[in-house]
Amino acid sequence: MPPTISAFWNKLNSNEKMVMYGAIIVVIAFVIGLVGSYGFGSASSDLIAAIAITVIYWLKYSPNKINWPAPVQTIVVVIAGIAAIFAILAAVTAIGLLFGFGLYGIGLIVNAVGTGVMAWFAYKEYQAMPKATPPAA
Repeated sequence: MPPTISAFWNKLNSNEKMVMYGAIIVVIAFVIGLVGSYGFGSASSDLIAAIAITVIYWLKYSPNKINWPAPVQTIVVVIAGIAAIFAILAAVTAIGLLFGFGLYGIGLIVNAVGTGVMAWFAYKEYQAMPKATPPAA
């Protein structure tokens, strides 16, 4: 692994690493869907979500400090949650229509698993973030 990527990976906590594993699974699902449909990949929007989450984590740990509009955990859990909803709907539709379990169908299922992993561990990271204390009375 290149030193830059290795240094980035070492900065991630355990939940963030699991979110990144989910993003890797989504990329693999996109490639499977691309091969299975002869040029039209499944999970295009989820691929964009996985890339967005990767960029957010990369910027979070970059030396330049960014003034985020919301906590990073909140941004990531929203992106991952929306991607998971679309992935699960696509997988259920494919199964409901008996689309078949060719490579395209397998890509949809793998995509649902990957976005589920991203969403679950993003949610765990969101739950672990320090909560703001209410103002004193």
